[in-house]
Amino acid sequence: MVETIKDDAVGLYADFDNRARRTALSAHRHTAQELPVIDFAAYTEDGDIEARRRVARQLRAACTDTRSEEHV
Repeated sequence: MVETIKDDAVGLYADFDNRARRTALSAHRHTAQELPVIDFAAYTEDGDIEARRRVARQLRAACTDTRSEEHV
């Protein structure tokens, strides 16, 4: 039989308790309403460095930001 940790004993196992961290992370998480469309033409059509940087910023934002597209 496996013994479970009681709520009042959490302090003893605080390093292993992810409940507070999971709650804090999910409070700030937003569901994406739509997927962004990113034009990679700057890379396929030999675009200048600033155009490539703009694509890279859009790609990074799409991978890290789960808010709406208006924040990109």
